[in-house]
Amino acid sequence: MLYEVYHTCVNTFFYPKNECYSEDGRYAYTGQDAIRFRKKPSREVRDLTIELSKVFEELREDLAYYETDYITQRRMQGEKV
Repeated sequence: MLYEVYHTCVNTFFYPKNECYSEDGRYAYTGQDAIRFRKKPSREVRDLTIELSKVFEELREDLAYYETDYITQRRMQGEKV
């Protein structure tokens, strides 16, 4: 289930289809906002999107950790993943 949340919800937020923004990975680890807008949105929409991106970034990091931990546990048990 966590895999589905991560790959469907979180990735869709950062790389949506037919939206005016997407994540630019070059900014993801610089402390700057990684969301880049192709069209200038209203200030309210921009601020909301940036705030949501912080929440989704935290979700992405946590879910990636759990996925890695799960795969490591399965491999240690001798199972193919």
